[in-house]
Amino acid sequence: ARHSAANATNEGATSGLAIGGSERSHSSGFSSSNKPSRSKLNRSLSDSDRPHTLNWFAIYKLPIGRGRLIGGNMPDWADRLLAGWEIGSLGVGTSGPVMTLSSGLATGPTGNNTRGNFSGDRSVGEVRRADNGVFFFSDAIISQLRDPRLVPGPGEIGTAGRNTFRGPRFFSTDLSLLKRFRIRGERTFITFRFEAYNLLNHPNFGTPGLNLQTPQSIGQITGTVGNPRFMQLALRLDF
Repeated sequence: ARHSAANATNEGATSGLAIGGSERSHSSGFSSSNKPSRSKLNRSLSDSDRPHTLNWFAIYKLPIGRGRLIGGNMPDWADRLLAGWEIGSLGVGTSGPVMTLSSGLATGPTGNNTRGNFSGDRSVGEVRRADNGVFFFSDAIISQLRDPRLVPGPGEIGTAGRNTFRGPRFFSTDLSLLKRFRIRGERTFITFRFEAYNLLNHPNFGTPGLNLQTPQSIGQITGTVGNPRFMQLALRLDF
């Protein structure tokens, strides 16, 4: 979420370092939208499957100011300026989403588009830049996937299976910097906050084309997901 890093920092520990994270793995599902007699091809990873998802956060309050490691005996004016700075980071890294090679035609017994006939390796794909765009598969794999013979015949549902390919990975990390300046006594503060979302400005690419009816777009990536780096500053008076 856009405000998670800032909120985590604002709710950080009174001193020191706080770290947390989580990880999750596979999920699977079953689709009966095509030929029931070919149940093996209908069983697959779920649409939301990400075999590896890592979420993390870290909050660090700099050990500067009265009674702390650095500047423990500094004067009051310096303590007001230099003490209490907090740095927070929050990020996520996930495996890519699942993808299906679509025939683009309703060749099966239902009105749904079926899958292509493909028995090659599906554990392939890395984002790469070429003279004519950004692609996910190698030229050799793209050539195989553009073969018109992969389109199933009438009454067939295709052999590629559902959700058997996996798209580009996703990674993003945010940073926040927070400081509360004492103005008067112990109750009046000005809170300064700096936030940077997608701090590294890391591009996260969308899924490539995988429709046999548009062979020229197979393997090509035409968009991104998430946002580019975004930074903002805020001041708030607390009394």
